Amino acid sequence: MAVLDGFGGSESLAGTGKIQIDDNCVTMRRPDGVVFLLIWHAAEVSWDGKEREITFSSPPPPQPLRIRDGDIITVGGEGLQDDVPVKRNLQWLATPSPSCDGRQWSVSSVTKP
Repeated sequence: MAVLDGFGGSESLAGTGKIQIDDNCVTMRRPDGVVFLLIWHAAEVSWDGKEREITFSSPPPPQPLRIRDGDIITVGGEGLQDDVPVKRNLQWLATPSPSCDGRQWSVSSVTKP
């Protein structure tokens, strides 16, 4: 799971799709086939390896959102693809694995339909 330091910010919409969680990558595939490599912010996310579950907590939701492999989610945030080479000083806590495919997307919001 790729993780940046701090909180998310921008609020564009990546869309809705099925999440895939494997040992190295967390991706979301929209029905049109577009794949996003989800980049999380440390202050808003935690990983439970035993349950293989992501917990997303970003103000102001009343409860943390639990996300598992195969869930359908809607993701907001901002694309990092246009920032290659990186123009901003991103502080990675866990960089994306080179084996991960998809458009890099910095997650700021997650909902389940």
